[in-house]
Amino acid sequence: MKTISDIIKDQVPCLVTKGQPVLEVAQYMADKQIGAVLVVEGDRILGIFSERDLMTRVVAKGLDARVTPVSEVMTTDVVVVDPDESYENCLKIMKQLNCRHLPVVSEDHKLLGIISLRDLLAVDNREKEEELKILNEYVYGTSIIVS
Repeated sequence: MKTISDIIKDQVPCLVTKGQPVLEVAQYMADKQIGAVLVVEGDRILGIFSERDLMTRVVAKGLDARVTPVSEVMTTDVVVVDPDESYENCLKIMKQLNCRHLPVVSEDHKLLGIISLRDLLAVDNREKEEELKILNEYVYGTSIIVS
């Protein structure tokens, strides 16, 4: 069973500071092709800013992204997960919280990365493909290629 640390092992967390304007943060997210960034002060996580925050807290409210600091529109009640957490449990947490990104923090409070719903679904899909292959080999005595 894959753990979160297996999934994010090569990831470098994308971080911004609380005073950065939303427009700058959104451009950074677009450049990196990511759906969320962590807002930090030193080693401390202050919040998370996601595409959903951009839409519901900035665009829908008519705020000026050029001058609005990300700290005014970020999500501050951040739930973090342990790197040894299973991907299945992270999927459950995301479903319960209705979120798509969770910061991964070690026992010694070191930020390791952000796990996304897309990351988890890709792993889940690979696991299901492997199960299907094994079942086909068992039932039919042959393997199939799953793309």
